[in-house]
Formats: sequence, structure tokens, C-alpha cells
Amino acid sequence: MISVKTALALAAAISAASVAAQNVDGPPPVPHTTYAELRAMSVPVTAADITDHPYKVIGKIKTNIRKATILSGPISDDKARRELWERGRKMGADAVINAVLAENNTYSTRMGLRLVTGDAVRFVDGPSAAVEAGVPANK
Repeated sequence: MISVKTALALAAAISAASVAAQNVDGPPPVPHTTYAELRAMSVPVTAADITDHPYKVIGKIKTNIRKATILSGPISDDKARRELWERGRKMGADAVINAVLAENNTYSTRMGLRLVTGDAVRFVDGPSAAVEAGVPANK
């Protein structure tokens, strides 16, 4: 049998370990992409919102990407971004913002799906064009 002293020391150690594992830094910073950075991308897809240039959301994109075969590796972030961009481009978008790339699903009932979502946007050039389109400058 263990002594009361040993039991208390063990309980304190377990309790201290759970406290040390907590994130005391707060949530991670919100990603930020500028209009110029987005326009320079070969695949203009970002998880951030664009706050330095007006735009109009022309549609929401939500799709599941499927692996080619059961033996294929997981669906990469790059492939997921390319798929979002292809769908956005077909809608007439200049970019896809607020992109969310879910984790790969590898359940036995699903052969590797990955949910991806985002907002297809068309940029509004110039202040008068933004007013005509009814789009306020995003701040």
C-alpha cells in the first residue's frame, strides 16, 4: 500500500502536469493577407479576409475533395487550394478568401475526403466603382 504522503505527491504531480499543458498565450493571431500579396499569388486563395481593398462576394464554395484511389496519400493543402481556385475561377472570381481546409477524413466508410470552403470574390476597382456596386470599403 502507498502512504498518504505518496498519494498526495502523486496527485499534485498529475494536477501540475494538466495545468502546464494549458495554452496560456491565448488564441493564435488572425491570418492577414493584403490585396497586393493576394494578386501576386499564382493560386489566389487565402484563409484571411482582405481589408485593404473593396470586393464583392460572388458566391460561396463548399466541396469535398476525394482521393484518386484508396492507396493515394492524403490530400495536400496545395491540392485543396488549387481545387478552391478552380471552382472560384469558373464562377468568375478574382480570388477566394476566408478559405477553410478541413483535416483529411480517412474513415473506413469514406475513401479519403477533405472538405474545403471559401468565398469567391471579385475585386472592385476605384472608389466610384465600389459606390456603384454598393460595396463599402472593407476596413
